[in-house]
Amino acid sequence: MRLRPHTDDGARIVIDKGPFTDTLIRQFPKLTVAEGSSKFRALLIGGISALVACIGLLVWFGVPITAELLSNVYPRDSEIRLGEIARDQIISAFALENEENDEEVVCVPNADAMRGLDQIMHQLIKSGDLDYTYEITVIRSDMANAIALPGGQIVLFSDLLQMATSPEGLAGVLAHEIGHTEMHHGLRKMFYGIGLGQLIWLFGGGLDAPIDLLFQHSYSRQMEHDADLYALDLLGKAKVTSHDLAALLEKMSRQRTRNGLQNTIPEFLSSHPDTDGRSALFKEARLTGKVDIPYADWLAIENICRF
Repeated sequence: MRLRPHTDDGARIVIDKGPFTDTLIRQFPKLTVAEGSSKFRALLIGGISALVACIGLLVWFGVPITAELLSNVYPRDSEIRLGEIARDQIISAFALENEENDEEVVCVPNADAMRGLDQIMHQLIKSGDLDYTYEITVIRSDMANAIALPGGQIVLFSDLLQMATSPEGLAGVLAHEIGHTEMHHGLRKMFYGIGLGQLIWLFGGGLDAPIDLLFQHSYSRQMEHDADLYALDLLGKAKVTSHDLAALLEKMSRQRTRNGLQNTIPEFLSSHPDTDGRSALFKEARLTGKVDIPYADWLAIENICRF
């Protein structure tokens, strides 16, 4: 406890609060408790709380809104170039990882495979009012995945093609990736990451890695769900069944389980929503219809990286 005279001349008595202090105050009524430190502490706590609240509002609302606004006005030519650069960087990364192998990283489709891919994309594109021209790159990899990059670039990994059992399943994957592109998810993630990085640099110090991981993935999981809904709508317009995509997702989930990868990352830290929930979404939609390509073309697509 701090005691000072009523007429404050700067003098202070600092003692532990107890029965003695009560007696002292009664004996010397001209002394009063100095409240400066407690007021300062209250102001400090209030200021810190307000700062934390402001940062929270910026992270959850300000940065995503700004990222979306910027993605809508970003020049299209720059976005296309950005996607091409990102594609080339992915190719270089896989080439470096597999430099001991003689096989080419990028698999070039033969005439049958190219015709089949073009037909799948044509059936999807003609059914929707799409803003981009799409280019597909197939990379040799044992990873069953696909990536949508800014500007209309789609990267397919060869194991996904071999795991898909039908052109309708692949059409579902492509519809999902088209959804990412049409909704500017690549740009939004880029601007979101830049904005979040600046906030962390200003306020977070050395905590950037885990915080960035948590917020970045939380944001992208919503994007994945939105892309799934977009894919459902596009598949419905294209008259392509959604059941084959559901089956493909279940097959991928079983493979991950066999490889010991299932549930190694909690869902809230995963960039994709839970696989079971996604497959149920496409299964319950009960869309019907086929992709009109010859079986030989589909066989060529499945084996793009085997020829």
